[in-house]
Amino acid sequence: MGSVAVLTAGPVPPNPGEIVASRRLSEILGELEARGDLVLIDAPPFLVVGDSAALAKSAHGIIVVARLDAITKAMMKDTVELLQTLPVRCLGMVVTNVSTEGSSYRYRYYRDQKVADASEEAPAASTEAAAAIPAAQA
Repeated sequence: MGSVAVLTAGPVPPNPGEIVASRRLSEILGELEARGDLVLIDAPPFLVVGDSAALAKSAHGIIVVARLDAITKAMMKDTVELLQTLPVRCLGMVVTNVSTEGSSYRYRYYRDQKVADASEEAPAASTEAAAAIPAAQA
């Protein structure tokens, strides 16, 4: 089993954009990539701060995570349009905080060679779900 290392951002600097665009951050990301199998960067919302777009250019790919109750269809469309203008690879999108009450959606998992309905075994699993949307469909 591997290990996980975390590098926190620390206090918010007076001008984060300067740090994101700096050669030093690029060097740090290169060092991290050399040490690990995968480097994940948690960035602010795309439409709020330009830092995310600048960071995305340093990444091999991005995954957009959107909370359903905090984003509108227009905001998601704007995010997709912005991504299409950048030289980045969108690996997909994850939508969180999706309510499944009143729908026919069921989370299922395999156990002991049979399919068990999670809503019968773990009620909390049926009230919220995350859905991944392939980048090609975005």
